Amino acid sequence: MKTVWKILKRSGIVIGPIVFCASVALAARDIVELGLSWYWWAAIGGGIFFASGFAIIYGQHKDISRLQVQLATESINWINAYEREHGELPQVPEYLEDVVVGYFPGMIISKDIHLLSPSLQYWGRLLPSQKDKLLELVEWLGYDSRDYIAKMQMSAPPRTY
Repeated sequence: MKTVWKILKRSGIVIGPIVFCASVALAARDIVELGLSWYWWAAIGGGIFFASGFAIIYGQHKDISRLQVQLATESINWINAYEREHGELPQVPEYLEDVVVGYFPGMIISKDIHLLSPSLQYWGRLLPSQKDKLLELVEWLGYDSRDYIAKMQMSAPPRTY
């Protein structure tokens, strides 16, 4: 939310209307002092309106494009999202106690934690969202989730037909 507010402030959404109103007021004062007709007032006001509108739209487009590039390059997962929202890393979910070495309740996720390859029985008990979170944790720690799954599958007993 802070990023969106910064974009709005920089793009003129907050400042633009104030500048527009001040410009129109100054132009109206000058027109009245010069004794010009309402045509001049309309032409100057319209010009100011379109110029400020163009500046605001151009600024928004530039900032939105920059934000899209930033979001595309960043890996947004549940850990990063929690850290952005709360300013700290989340706790290790309880359902990961079997795969996190040295797990204890309230343990905070860090780059120092080590994961074990779970058994297929453990993997099968997890809900789809829990599987996704585990794989995102694997990737957040810098490992390839495909390798993690392959190690888990290799630990399975061979099938007998």
